[in-house]
Amino acid sequence: MRSIINKKSLNKIKIIKLFFISIFSFLSNSKYGGSKNGFDLCITTHGNRFKFLGIALDSFAREGKNFIKNIYLTVDNEENINWFKLLIIKKLKKKGCKVIRGNASGPHSKYIYYLQQKWDYESSFFMIDDDVIYDPDLVKNLFIESQYYDHSICARGYKLVLHKNKLKAYSTWNILTISVEGYRVFPTNVGGSVIKKEFSNLLLKYYEKALKDSPSNDDIWFHWLSVKYQKPFKKILNQHSNPSIIPFSQTESLTDINSTLNDLVIKKIYTKDILNKLRFDPKST
Repeated sequence: MRSIINKKSLNKIKIIKLFFISIFSFLSNSKYGGSKNGFDLCITTHGNRFKFLGIALDSFAREGKNFIKNIYLTVDNEENINWFKLLIIKKLKKKGCKVIRGNASGPHSKYIYYLQQKWDYESSFFMIDDDVIYDPDLVKNLFIESQYYDHSICARGYKLVLHKNKLKAYSTWNILTISVEGYRVFPTNVGGSVIKKEFSNLLLKYYEKALKDSPSNDDIWFHWLSVKYQKPFKKILNQHSNPSIIPFSQTESLTDINSTLNDLVIKKIYTKDILNKLRFDPKST
């Protein structure tokens, strides 16, 4: 029991440390990106999360000078840009961030406006969330690991479990703690992902279908596409990667809200063909 308490205390100390490092780094004059051989980075924000955007972005990007080319922030068209948000935007622009306007309230806004407006149809790109603190080594790990795998990769994912040719409930899936690839790797983009060219083409081609079949969850849609079109994800690193939620950035827990809805979406779009690919995938035993 004491070891568990100590571990939790150390984790809190680490979060606090990363929190303040990101604040001071964000306020500094250092710039993000600029690598000719790096990947673009996509992030979106809206509402209350705007206040914490600089922390999330800095935690991922400050060590990414050799791995990030450009940073694209999607801001909602109807966002009420008050003086504080305007200061954040101006600071981000000085640090090299480019702003895109669009409907940033939905999960698919993380990538679609970038792909439609800024993507060069060749490059891979990073995806992260705006309400978590990342380990500063993550950008390097994702970039390097992506060089050794043909398809998209993620730092955090679940292992899908089947029972009698049906998927068990979303809430029962286990977090992966090893590096593994295959159809049963369910990527969670909150952990950080690298999306490859071929998969980006699928995201563009089937965007309207995504809004119809999985409007509330981009992770489900990414996994469905990866199985349907033979582009299996790889979860990198032999460890559990779970970025910490920035304190006060979420007004309510999304886990309980999404779990039941996710099961309904999965039941709707995971057809017999998809389930058979999951069942007989030799790489995800």
